[in-house]
Amino acid sequence: MGDFAAFVASPPFLLAVMAAVVLEAGALVVWHRRTGRGPRPALVCSFLGAGLAFLAALYTLRAHDAPSVAFLLALTSALVFHVWHLALIARR
Repeated sequence: MGDFAAFVASPPFLLAVMAAVVLEAGALVVWHRRTGRGPRPALVCSFLGAGLAFLAALYTLRAHDAPSVAFLLALTSALVFHVWHLALIARR
């Protein structure tokens, strides 16, 4: 189990997950614009943006020995995206 945990926590794996999140967001936005179905693009960007920012925080934490300004910026960005998402949901 230790090897699997190390692989999942490795920076290359986190980069691959971040790329998958960006592709997912792009696919959902294109699908909504073509069909008019699915979540609104703002909801997609706010929700997946929070997850992407959190993944970026994990990446900076794993890629560097100690927390840095990039880590704090990524966590703050995750919070901002999360609050934006909650504000969009509250307006429904």
